[in-house]
Amino acid sequence: DFLVFDGSQQLRKTIIKPFFTTNQVDPWKSRYFCYFYFFTLCIYISLALMKLFVAVVLLGVFLPSYKVEAFLAPPLCTRKSAYATLCRSQTLETSPQSSNDEVQEENLIVLEVDEDHEELRTYEDFHRKFTKLMEERSYENENLGKEAQSVFDEMFEAYISSEDSSLCPNITIYNILLDAHARSQSPEGGIEAEQILDRMEDITNEMIARPNKLSYINVMNAWAIRKDPSKVQEIIDRLQKRFEENADTDFEPDTDVYNKLIKAWMKSDFLDKSEQAEKILKNMIQKYEEGNNILLMPSQESFAQVINCYGKLKTKKGLEKVLENFKTMKKLYKSSRSPTLRPNTLVYNELILAAAKNKEITDRAERGETFLYEMLEAANGGNDALQPNAATFENVFKAHKRNPDSGHAYKVEKLIELQRNSGVPANVDSYRAALEAIGWTWAPDKASMCWNLIQTMKDENIQPDVKSYNAVLNACAYSSERENPTE
Repeated sequence: DFLVFDGSQQLRKTIIKPFFTTNQVDPWKSRYFCYFYFFTLCIYISLALMKLFVAVVLLGVFLPSYKVEAFLAPPLCTRKSAYATLCRSQTLETSPQSSNDEVQEENLIVLEVDEDHEELRTYEDFHRKFTKLMEERSYENENLGKEAQSVFDEMFEAYISSEDSSLCPNITIYNILLDAHARSQSPEGGIEAEQILDRMEDITNEMIARPNKLSYINVMNAWAIRKDPSKVQEIIDRLQKRFEENADTDFEPDTDVYNKLIKAWMKSDFLDKSEQAEKILKNMIQKYEEGNNILLMPSQESFAQVINCYGKLKTKKGLEKVLENFKTMKKLYKSSRSPTLRPNTLVYNELILAAAKNKEITDRAERGETFLYEMLEAANGGNDALQPNAATFENVFKAHKRNPDSGHAYKVEKLIELQRNSGVPANVDSYRAALEAIGWTWAPDKASMCWNLIQTMKDENIQPDVKSYNAVLNACAYSSERENPTE
């Protein structure tokens, strides 16, 4: 330090100045002094660089690795810097800035996951944890994507620390992560999923798995759930471009791809969503019939989603379009005999729901029951594809709702008995729909009927929710029973 900061001044006073004074030469104009000053400056810079290097090394020893990643250049920490910059969706430059509350919330989420921390050592352990997370938290909260990201980070850190190549996240793990972001309730799920896809497409990064068709479909689903058909179309265009550039049939858009686009229109709030969804369906049918392209053969999901769109119109015209598309489906099935075009429970449930929601017809209940009995007859005849489920009876109960005639209350009771005799398990949604249908009638004993139904739910270990109790209270409030009205 003395040499660097004070040495030049001391030498100038004791050696340089007398020497140049004796020879009567200006020291500042001498090339010898410039050489000496440049040499001193080089020593100072070298010492400063050595101190900086020692500080970086000490940081690497005493601080966690994720703290060092922000300071180390890629050559010094290749894998960890790649991990920090390319594998965490929360640290992307394009991500919205998180507030302090959001950071604290994310930390709490990580702590919650670590409370039940289990030692994960193999690929199977991590895959099992991913599967458990998706089964338990799917569609329930907006933190599903963050929790899946935490498991992914833990797996990547295990791979970095152990150098075990089997722990390197493969395409299966990346697709689970994309699916988690898609199905979470977070409004940023679509952005996060697409950013992961962007990194997977980056061929300069060798540490990330390359996407397959399912990767693109998961991102499409993320945008479809968030009601954005334009973003779904953008991902389809990217998939189409990759198919055309590489001539790889594994990336050729198929029925699953266009079903996500129909789903996006179905969930959207656009006024012409029914026409747009049907346009996509007709385009699929046309390409299938003209070129016999099996990849674009519509499926049960395709027709069910279009039927759902027109059913939401709640008009006679909408119901006509529902029946028209159902007729088209049966015609295609008859000509192709493809099992993917065979009308199934999903399609019939949408038919019943379309009739139940229609405000311009008076025979909603009769239409709903007609479809139900068709399903029961087919199921009894060996057609397992038309086996009714709880949602089927729920929709039939909804068809009976808002009918004040007392006879509908007793029909609902008989339908509940039919459901039980048919071996179709009930759930809280189907029972709630039955309670609301009974409560809307003018049946004199509707309060007792609803209360008894609540007891039946408890006997079957089905916990009534708030809406179920509200339906019972509504029945009590407008009941004409004269005995113990308060009770």
